[in-house]
Amino acid sequence: MVSIIIPFHNSAKFIRRCLESIVIQTYPDWEIILIDDHSTDNGQSICQEFIKQHPNIYLHSSPSYGVSSARNIGINQAVGEFVCFVDSDDKLDKNFLSKLMRIADKNPLLDIIRADFEKITEKGTFTIKSPWSGLYLKKDLTEKVIPEYIGPAKAGHPAVFSSVWGMLVRRRLVEGMSFCPSLNVMEDKVFVIELLFKANRAFFCNLPLYRYYVTPGSAMSCYHEYYDQNMLEVIRAISDITKRFNYRESEHRLLNLKYIAWWCVAYNEIFSNRDYSLSSKIINIFRQSCSISHRWLSADSIYLIRSNPMWLLLLAGLNKLFLKIWRKKFAVT
Repeated sequence: MVSIIIPFHNSAKFIRRCLESIVIQTYPDWEIILIDDHSTDNGQSICQEFIKQHPNIYLHSSPSYGVSSARNIGINQAVGEFVCFVDSDDKLDKNFLSKLMRIADKNPLLDIIRADFEKITEKGTFTIKSPWSGLYLKKDLTEKVIPEYIGPAKAGHPAVFSSVWGMLVRRRLVEGMSFCPSLNVMEDKVFVIELLFKANRAFFCNLPLYRYYVTPGSAMSCYHEYYDQNMLEVIRAISDITKRFNYRESEHRLLNLKYIAWWCVAYNEIFSNRDYSLSSKIINIFRQSCSISHRWLSADSIYLIRSNPMWLLLLAGLNKLFLKIWRKKFAVT
């Protein structure tokens, strides 16, 4: 059985589409665990319609706020051999479960089976392919996959999409694990990195079987007041995981992740927060993230950014300038 965990918050516009894509799965042995994260719309009523027709759909209410707490309830309620996380505004290809479970049946020692996905936006549909294909054993995961999930090989390069959805995970692997309730963004990145450290075998299926909808107002598309602190906590959590698993190749990747974190905070502040009071937050994450590796930028680089962050951020060639400074100070590629 596959336990499908779906947290939802004010998802009345989308959750019917999501549930309809699951109840028509060609693989029959599944259960759906719905967790209502304090919705104020009629999303719960829509869920009740499906519950009346399908006895293997269950509804729970989260006593705490946030997608992490809701997913943790789903993990505790799951009874399937595999668990699968789905976002309430997304949907599955009708053969998602059957194709991934066929792979699992052929490889009974697999811990994780991940599919590619389609990214659906207002501008169109784009297939996002994994850089990996086929079976990866422990050594391969450690040397080739985990480093890319931590951070890109070069500062300024895009990071691997590290969502928790789009895959099947053997339930015994997530036992004793939980999402960090204080994280509102990138909580799945932290969770997936720990999963990969625990896994002995993973399979990457290059079929786009998950439909990821970019929804206005979702966690990834709206302003976050404490985004800078959230990003710092993400970096610290990943750093702690690498230490716990005695992984010594992470410092270079963490530095490049901090580069991405800095730009995420800058984007969040510049383009979402209309009062433009951004200097302190940007400087804060820049300096604190550096301190995690016990390295500090010299005063001239801090001054360069503090002097006029709006002008620097809007300067056409800032990315190259900042990347040059980043690489020079940290001697990373």
